[in-house]
Amino acid sequence: MGTITRGFANNITTSGVLRPGAFNNSSFDSVTSVPDGSVEAGSMVFLNKTTISSGASSANFTLTSTYKEYILLGINLKPTTNSEPDVGVNFSTDGGSTFVQKTNSNYEFVHGEAGANGQIIDRTISNNSTAMDYFPFNISTDSDSGISGYLHIIDPTNTTHMKHYYGYWMAMHPSGPRSSNHFQAGYCNTTTALDTVSIIPEYSEHTANTFASGTILLYGIV
Repeated sequence: MGTITRGFANNITTSGVLRPGAFNNSSFDSVTSVPDGSVEAGSMVFLNKTTISSGASSANFTLTSTYKEYILLGINLKPTTNSEPDVGVNFSTDGGSTFVQKTNSNYEFVHGEAGANGQIIDRTISNNSTAMDYFPFNISTDSDSGISGYLHIIDPTNTTHMKHYYGYWMAMHPSGPRSSNHFQAGYCNTTTALDTVSIIPEYSEHTANTFASGTILLYGIV
């Protein structure tokens, strides 16, 4: 019995079951496919790229039961110049006509270009409120500023549980100026399926604003 044959035989139990040692990269060298359902796979599926037009009052994305998790990736979102503008998120069960109640526990780390203003700030805003949940507050209006980051939305169409979301955003704050790192997490206080997530610009908190530019990518997680 050759070395290879003996090695393989040693990985078979007396009942004819292959031991874990029988499976390695070499033993699967010639496999080109596997039966459906035999290997659980997952992937990040690109769904949409939205280039925000100047003057847009929101960027809205449809959520369906196709995916258990969605990821929004924001790239250099820039509100129209106002005094310390903001950007945030809200969720809807009726296509964006109304927004659901949310509760969050957000916090922000800031640090100035000159080394000043280093601090941690509690940014909890939505306490069972329909108001939007803010990303970093008071974004700089400089021409080279903007806000970038990501938002995860977990199982938005589930009709049994609350809808969790979490994310991280980075912006340049005008005071200093300084780095504003915002960690965001919360839940939508509803068991009704969410069908829309909206990214919304404001200024002076709860005052309507528009976007100047930006890009948002939407992914679904299989």
